[in-house]
Amino acid sequence: MIDIEIRRARRNEACEAAELVRVALGEGAERLWAQDAAANESGLQAAARTMARADAPLPLSAVHLATLDAMPAGLLLSRPEAASRGWRIVALAVYPEYRGMGLGRRLMRLSETLARAHEATRLELKLPTDAAAARGFFEAQGFRAIGTPSGGRLSKPLGESWAVAA
Repeated sequence: MIDIEIRRARRNEACEAAELVRVALGEGAERLWAQDAAANESGLQAAARTMARADAPLPLSAVHLATLDAMPAGLLLSRPEAASRGWRIVALAVYPEYRGMGLGRRLMRLSETLARAHEATRLELKLPTDAAAARGFFEAQGFRAIGTPSGGRLSKPLGESWAVAA
């Protein structure tokens, strides 16, 4: 039997969390993080160092890891958006070898729970326009386009129930 656990990331898991954010955001994440890299430090190392700081814009306290048999398999990075009363999903990632096991849906249910606890009225996210598979996943979870249908901004009101099987 596979042991699945979803929990807040620990300080010593900053590297694993940064790698999963890179899986979710692609090469753009590495370029963004490289701006903060010290000499002889990769963008991924800079991200791990930054995320481990309590005052970071996206600290580890905003990261939840999904593990299978104690191995990192997925991640949810989310935070409140005070100005809009929304809950921003910054990154949701599952390593390819663990996809199809329901981890993404479980992480989405966690995002809704977190959002409701913070009295958010909707979930929000932004996708690259070429992320068709991810877009299909989020639409299956009840997200709809904001603005133009081909745009990358998606939203889901929290008044709706999840339209997925457990």
